[in-house]
Amino acid sequence: MTDSPARWCAALAELLADVSTQVGVLAARIVEDWSDERGRAQAERAAVLHRELARDARAAEELAGTLAAQEAAAGGIPLVGQALRRRRGMQLGGTAAERVDPALGMRLAEQPD
Repeated sequence: MTDSPARWCAALAELLADVSTQVGVLAARIVEDWSDERGRAQAERAAVLHRELARDARAAEELAGTLAAQEAAAGGIPLVGQALRRRRGMQLGGTAAERVDPALGMRLAEQPD
C-alpha cells in the first residue's frame, strides 16, 4: 500500500460521486425513453441507486477528512497504516534468545509449577 488511507478514501469518494452522477443521468434517460410502468420501475431503481451512491460518496469523503486530520495530528500515517506497511514473512531471531516481535510467532504451552 503506497498511498495513505486518507488519499485512498478521497479517491474512492470521487469515484463514487462520478458513478452516482452517471447513474443519475441514466435514470433521467430511462424516464424520457421508457414511459410505461416497467420503465418507471426501472427509473425508480436507478434513482435509488443514484441516491445510495451519493450517500456513500459523502460518507467516504467524511472518512477521508477524519483520516487526514488523524494523519496530520500524528505527523504521518496512523498506526493502522503503519501496521499495513510492516514486513511480512519469516523473521529470524538473533542470538540473544529474544522474540523478534512479541505479537508474532508461536507460543509454547507451559505447565504451572
